[in-house]
Amino acid sequence: MSRRSSRASGSGGRSDALNEIRRLREAKLNGRDEDDDGAGVKKVSRIETYNAKEGSIYQELNEDEYNDLVRKRREELPFVEDDEGGMGYYDDGEEQYFEDDGDLDEEVVDPDDDVDPNNKKRQSSGALSSAYVKRAKRNQRAKLGTGTDQKITHMFFSKSSEKPRSAPAAAASSRHAKQDIDLDSMLDDLTSNPLDASLSRARKPLVFPSSRSATSSQHVSSSDRQFMQEYRPIATTTTERDDTDDVQDGVDNGYEFDDDAAVAPVDPSNDGNVSPPVAAPPTQDVAAVAQPFVSKRDLLLKKARESRVEASAATERALNSSSVPFVAEKPVDDVVPVDSVPSNQVGEWWNPTNDAEVDTIDTSTAIAADGEAPALNDDLQLFWTDAVEVRDRPGKLYLIGKTKDAQGGGFKSCCVIVNNLQRYLYVVPRVPDQHKETYSTMGDMPKDIQQQLWMNMHKDISSLLIPSCITDRKDQQTFRTKLVDRNYAFDLPDLPRGKNTYLKVKYPARYAAPHADVCAKGGPSFVRICGASVRPLETFLIRRKLLGPGWLRISGAQRVTTNHQSYCKVEYETASPVHVVPIHGIPSPPLTVLSLSIKTCCNPHSHKHEVVAFSAVTETNINPEGGSKGKGKISHFSGIRPFMADGHQRFPESYGPTALANDRFRAPQSLSIEMNEKALLNFLLARVQREDPDVIVGHNLQGYTLDVLMSRMDNFKMGGMWSRLTRLRRGLLAPLNQGEGWNEYRLDDMSNGRLFCDTFVAAKELLTSQSTYSLSHLVSTQLQKTRVEVESTDIPAILSSGPENFVKFIHHTLDDAMFVLHLMHKLEVIPLTKQLANLCGYLWTRTLQANKRAERIEYLLLHEFDRSKHKFIVPEKFRDSKPSSKSVGKKKREPAGYAGGMVFAPKKGLYDNFVVLLDFNSLYPSIIREYNICFTTVERSTLNATKDAGPARRKTNLDDDDDDEDVDEVLVKAESDVPALPSSSCAEGVLPQVIKRLLESRKLVKQQLKAELKAGNIEKSQTLDIRQKAIKLTANSMYGCLGFRYSRFYARPIAALITSTGRQTLQRAQEVAEQECGYDVIYGDTDSIMVDSRSDQLEHAKRIGREIQIQCNKHFKLLELEVDYIFKTILLLNKKKYASLVVKETNDGVTYEKEVKGLDMVRRDWCVLSKVVGNVVLDLILSGIGRDEVVEKIHEHLQTVGENMRTGKEPISQYVITKSLNKAPE
Repeated sequence: MSRRSSRASGSGGRSDALNEIRRLREAKLNGRDEDDDGAGVKKVSRIETYNAKEGSIYQELNEDEYNDLVRKRREELPFVEDDEGGMGYYDDGEEQYFEDDGDLDEEVVDPDDDVDPNNKKRQSSGALSSAYVKRAKRNQRAKLGTGTDQKITHMFFSKSSEKPRSAPAAAASSRHAKQDIDLDSMLDDLTSNPLDASLSRARKPLVFPSSRSATSSQHVSSSDRQFMQEYRPIATTTTERDDTDDVQDGVDNGYEFDDDAAVAPVDPSNDGNVSPPVAAPPTQDVAAVAQPFVSKRDLLLKKARESRVEASAATERALNSSSVPFVAEKPVDDVVPVDSVPSNQVGEWWNPTNDAEVDTIDTSTAIAADGEAPALNDDLQLFWTDAVEVRDRPGKLYLIGKTKDAQGGGFKSCCVIVNNLQRYLYVVPRVPDQHKETYSTMGDMPKDIQQQLWMNMHKDISSLLIPSCITDRKDQQTFRTKLVDRNYAFDLPDLPRGKNTYLKVKYPARYAAPHADVCAKGGPSFVRICGASVRPLETFLIRRKLLGPGWLRISGAQRVTTNHQSYCKVEYETASPVHVVPIHGIPSPPLTVLSLSIKTCCNPHSHKHEVVAFSAVTETNINPEGGSKGKGKISHFSGIRPFMADGHQRFPESYGPTALANDRFRAPQSLSIEMNEKALLNFLLARVQREDPDVIVGHNLQGYTLDVLMSRMDNFKMGGMWSRLTRLRRGLLAPLNQGEGWNEYRLDDMSNGRLFCDTFVAAKELLTSQSTYSLSHLVSTQLQKTRVEVESTDIPAILSSGPENFVKFIHHTLDDAMFVLHLMHKLEVIPLTKQLANLCGYLWTRTLQANKRAERIEYLLLHEFDRSKHKFIVPEKFRDSKPSSKSVGKKKREPAGYAGGMVFAPKKGLYDNFVVLLDFNSLYPSIIREYNICFTTVERSTLNATKDAGPARRKTNLDDDDDDEDVDEVLVKAESDVPALPSSSCAEGVLPQVIKRLLESRKLVKQQLKAELKAGNIEKSQTLDIRQKAIKLTANSMYGCLGFRYSRFYARPIAALITSTGRQTLQRAQEVAEQECGYDVIYGDTDSIMVDSRSDQLEHAKRIGREIQIQCNKHFKLLELEVDYIFKTILLLNKKKYASLVVKETNDGVTYEKEVKGLDMVRRDWCVLSKVVGNVVLDLILSGIGRDEVVEKIHEHLQTVGENMRTGKEPISQYVITKSLNKAPE
């Protein structure tokens, strides 16, 4: 049983109350008092005769009864008012506790403080105090309710006749009239817009065409229809919804409310043929006779309700209602009109006959089935997509994903709260002074000495953790210690390499870990504490062996019915992480993706970017494994608010009908026109929560869109409302940097349970050869369509230039959302990142973020070392917070700590003969396998791994200006710092095992891919192709984490050994080609060599390539040299700079494709015109015509371009430089 406060009405009837008052009045007129028998012999005061009738203040309801009560309240007409020009709040039917959750700036105002002029925080201009608001709410409920609420208010506010009143009664009436005037003034201030006061007074009622009548009344609830018949504005239609529980008043009260109550659907068959009521103006005589007297307060409440029709309260409603900010058409002065907004080439996307069907589903009637989750032996099955660890909720973890809907047959979002996470520390023992000469490690000691040392360590750790870390008394003795054997193979100097005995400490993760300085300093009986900086989330993923998103079996899961901590449809919790077990062999459920596009404009007064419009396209049934493009249903919705060039804050009244007449916005709730930016943001958050997408995709979503949305919500003090973009209820999100007009937020905190996919980030990762990654460029190159750019500075003029451009602007925003969705499918971002997360055992959300390649490899190695039978202590993620003395005051990029790959000096010139390019297949991963290079096999005790040893001139690849003597000197000095290759007798290391499994897996996948392509199974072949790409990316990134300074597994000696072996391998290939086969090597770079065939016959060039390949591979076991390309013509200019024609053999014959590396036309620090001219010159050089003719044509073309530049014929876009900045300019 749950006890909640209830609006209990008093007892007693209206007739009894009236009879009592009448009896007292007659007794007073007769000059006597009455006794109980009415005899009048005893004079008794009213206080003595009063009998208190006590009733229950609180109602005691169970959860089902309370949900029924809330549903009935929501079916009634809610009180909605509009403060500060349209920023609405409303009664959601639930109990209001008025508790401060830390996110509210407002205070609960005492009724006596309403008129305090000095209390500026409690009383603001144009807004009602909370006391007046609550009073108006009570009056409204009393008027529209049943029972004694209506009776009591009728006693106080109604008049039965117009007979003369006495002086005291007139004075009381005057006082009530004064209060009514005050309330009327405040309501006028509340419902008016100060920026458009003059227009709102002269505004005519909005009349919609009769053709939209049926649609306008389609979703009107019964209570709303009754209200429209009783209080209908002349020639005005209204549309209300009764399921407004998705929208709050701008402030999220944490997770202490439950909004999962089902909403009854609206039957379109009942309301579809009902025309909106239109009333003719009644005559004065008829109104005086037929209508009862309406009090002043009733008129005020009626006025407040009508104002709600004009100012939206961020509820989800269709544009066909009259609640849109329109004004009468009037000429616009001092505004430069926009003739037309060009349209994008996307017309076929919105054709319902297309494969990707555009579904115009009425989402307002969708009901989330709340059936029980599927069970396997009474266990919950969850397909987890994200695991969230909240900083201010330590000791628990949120697994968020999808589970089977037993009633609906589909899948619904689900959150599982995992409690009682544990923290694990490993303490390195310190050998006592009296035993140092005899024993080097604790593992060498006898058992009795080990026991004594164990007791000493336990005592020291206990004093360290209590009470500084473990603060609760009942848990101060819960931490456990025991001796375990572990291996260490990394570079900390105070940890002995190899197997040793450590003290394992375990205690609840809700308590903090020891400080890093304390862990590094040690104590009397221990040298160091390892594992203190490891997050409980990482421990959970590694120990439970969760290899990326997949199915889990959760035993002992209890259904959460109150105080939900997430926005998921269902919520469970389990008492221990050991109840979570991964299961395999079940197909992944389909995902729902929401593509978001926003339009912003800079406010000229605040100089901040404001949200003007947004569009969202939702696609369902997307297969996370790939191959599902065009199979899901598509729906969309958009929102826009006024941002006019003339300063008006209302759209002309012709904008609404024009937008409604458009085919894209005929579906209910597909377009919402809001009064202001806060209402627009509220509408967006409510719709995102209702759509409940698994993925939100956008272009530059992580770098711009989310930051703008968060900063604007902060500006309006919307508290925890931002968390509706996610699936976890959160409080106020504090920014990292609070700059002027711009804030930076933690993306990890914002992506709680929902995947944020950024096509800008994905394109930079997957399309490395693009000159720019703007949406227009990617749409042109990847989708072969044309997108028209709309500058943010032009938005006010566009919105002020007529209804046609208004509709085109919304079309443009909606087209951008569709472009992003198609670009996501084109790049295969969702299935590719899922495969990467599964391969590395990493979080899907982090895989979708930028520059996380090293972290993916870290988790891959963490899983591998945990899987190893030797049980390793892995290095912690550590980043030095203090800059080194070398880096202070320097702006240059820090050079590499070791020599990189070998680059041969090119034999420059134009080669008309066929040139063969031979390439080592996965050189660095193959070297790791060939020579068994690993942390556990490479002896580096003589090297100082924490210091960047190396030559004075350290370069990854030597530049063009370095002569051969300098190159040799640098390489010789670099080789002296490289450790020796492992002995052939060493056991196979962890790195070779990982790479072996990856390469063999990719080989098997490619074989399956060929078979599926041959069989014509396109969908299966797409999935296999995505998997082999993910394996290739992972294997090629393995070496990078060893040489990346801030990587967790950074090992400079091992990285230097790999690159040194790669240089020797490339030199061996050159020797084979020149000395054993007798051909000229004209260039070589890291893992490839170019050989001049001295032949103009393609087959002869192929035979030369096969000959060199066979001879070179005889010298290696696992390294393989293969023929990669054959060039018909190549212009070799310098290191890493050449242009060529590549031979492409197809079924139709031989073709040639131009390839350019390192020249100006592919670099981003040159303008477009220079690239165009360079390509023309290259085409002439590689064309094969005579040299004199080529020179003459080049001169002619350059003269033409120069003349065009001098006369201004070249457009300004040809001079744009597309180089992007990697850091803020200083």
